[in-house]
Amino acid sequence: MHIDLDEQAYALAILSGPPVYDVGEWTKQIAALAQEVEAHDLLETGGTAKVARHARERAKATTDPRETSRLRLLSEWLDAASGAVTDWQAQSNRALLCREEELIEFFQLSRAALADYGIETPDKTHFEVTDQFPKPFDRENWSAFCPDPEDEKRFGIRAGIYLRRDRIRPFQTACLVAHELIHVVPGLKDGDLLAMGLEEGLADLLGSLLVARRLLPANVVDNVFTYSRLGPPRALPASYLQHARQAFVVYSQYGTSGLVALVNGGRRAIHAAERALVHGEVPVLDVPLASPERRELGSIARLLQSGLNHLVVSPLEYRVAREATAGLSVQDVSRKVDVEEEDVSTALSALSDRTMMIVLNDETIEFSNFDVYGESYPRAASTTLRVSLGEG
Repeated sequence: MHIDLDEQAYALAILSGPPVYDVGEWTKQIAALAQEVEAHDLLETGGTAKVARHARERAKATTDPRETSRLRLLSEWLDAASGAVTDWQAQSNRALLCREEELIEFFQLSRAALADYGIETPDKTHFEVTDQFPKPFDRENWSAFCPDPEDEKRFGIRAGIYLRRDRIRPFQTACLVAHELIHVVPGLKDGDLLAMGLEEGLADLLGSLLVARRLLPANVVDNVFTYSRLGPPRALPASYLQHARQAFVVYSQYGTSGLVALVNGGRRAIHAAERALVHGEVPVLDVPLASPERRELGSIARLLQSGLNHLVVSPLEYRVAREATAGLSVQDVSRKVDVEEEDVSTALSALSDRTMMIVLNDETIEFSNFDVYGESYPRAASTTLRVSLGEG
């Protein structure tokens, strides 16, 4: 199955984790660069390297420091992506999880992983990739839809999981399948209640993160979550992130047993727990208190609790921030990044005003905390300082 350049660029981001704020900006700009040099396969090392060289050549040809910074960063991140592609190619399973048969297999593997946790989904659970959702939901622009038996009774829709064919994305849709599976079980008991709020948080934490991590590399899962939940402010992703943080409160007190108990308990149990959380209380569950496995806890905590989505800078500011160590002058930084002093000074002032992570004394950097927020490939979530490629 051939996928277009936008989807290939998205897959590159998921595999390599560049610290971009809006993965949509990345996919458009990488795809455009690839088209300029007729690189049709970004998921081959040679294709990615070709586009990286092109970005470097374009950076040398421009005198605009902002455009130079953007292109230099893209070439740098493409070099890292080329290494990630090499690692991916070496794996026995190189599926992008875009084909319908791959997603059906992932659906069954996710059901088995959930069963290991103690959550059983019916063998007859319907799974379908469709061009349009069943009526009366056919005009919804969702990526996925999980009607329950109550919907089947009211609207004649077969209960199960539906995916929109035109919304399938490499790796991301697979994590979404694991998310949707969590909705199946509460809907068996209390289909008359709305499946939102804490239930979405449980679906993200238990499905999109914990179950998906059993089936996919952790950095792939983390990057999918980061780009979908910690990107530009949109109402639905922001809401889901907050509810995932609610679910994390349960997880930190009861471990996975608490999450499983709520899912198996049905929507009334989930709503009761959510009511407690809204009032600042830890829900009382009929399971023993248990600490999550330390390594898993730390990784999930970094995604849900340590991830910040407000430290967003331009490409030029990002390059300057990486060199902004205490004791250096504007002139020193200018030499390091090969940018005019006036532009460096403007960038440092903007970083100081917007992030409050740097203190300037005239033309000298007195204090800087930017070293705390450095790069950490291949997990985008490990890099809190994020770049908006749409900014100058």
